[in-house]
Amino acid sequence: MKSLKPYLKPLFIIGSVLIITVIISWFAFPGWRAQPGGLWLLIGVAAVGIAAIAKVTLDIAKTWKDLNEPAAQSQSEPKLRNQEQDVGGSKRVKQVGKKGATQRQKVRDSEDVTQEIS
Repeated sequence: MKSLKPYLKPLFIIGSVLIITVIISWFAFPGWRAQPGGLWLLIGVAAVGIAAIAKVTLDIAKTWKDLNEPAAQSQSEPKLRNQEQDVGGSKRVKQVGKKGATQRQKVRDSEDVTQEIS
């Protein structure tokens, strides 16, 4: 069974925002008080609104993270390119590549063939 501890802080924040929103709306808009069952209706509407705002905020944060993540990866670590070479009937053949990338070299009827990996 999972612990509820990681969920307590977000639930406390959402609950606090809900209570504050309901109290402010109850006093700022007297129409809620005039309607029968207005308090329960107000609580339901505020909960739906806060859930929608929370979802949009999380989606924006996720998109922002996804947009910034590839830029950070490309700056920190260059991507290794796979190289393939198919040569036939040449005098000199040389292929230079990086260590860790896939290197393939197929040579037919050629002289002086070298492959360097740095």
